[in-house]
Amino acid sequence: MAMYQVNSPGPKLATLDPIWERIRSEAEDIVRREPELASFIYSTVLHHERLEDAVVHRLAERLDHQALSGDLIRQTYSEALRDDPDLADIVPRLLDEANSIAQSCFPEVRRVTRTGPAPDHKPSILQDYELGRAMEIDVLIRAPAAFARAAGLSTPTLDMMAALAIRQAREKGLYRG
Repeated sequence: MAMYQVNSPGPKLATLDPIWERIRSEAEDIVRREPELASFIYSTVLHHERLEDAVVHRLAERLDHQALSGDLIRQTYSEALRDDPDLADIVPRLLDEANSIAQSCFPEVRRVTRTGPAPDHKPSILQDYELGRAMEIDVLIRAPAAFARAAGLSTPTLDMMAALAIRQAREKGLYRG
């Protein structure tokens, strides 16, 4: 029987994010009880420092496609913060809107806030823009906005980001929608 060692993030994590600490604790229990699930549990939960990172990782894995790789999807969130610190004020508002959209579809969804620096990587949509590739605006921006409209939600930050992204992409010939 294979044995797996679980590396605990320590008491500081519980202070910052008690929900994520509970999820990690339950994941550690699963690894101990069901070692055949260890690889999956490590990749989806225990290898991530924050709930947001784990969610982005899992979504990127599920959305991975030859046209838009999971690695590029994972980069979008943190690169925006790294490359433009002024976005730090926008991101919490955008996350609140995203949370509202998620809760309109799945009421049990709860967003956990975090503190600390953003991870160091560049979003896929920015990479596409810089490299002159077609941008995935419909998938990454317009689809969530459509869910919001269907639920009767107001998303001014998302709408503004969509308009700006579309404008920039059209000026460079990277978006026709």
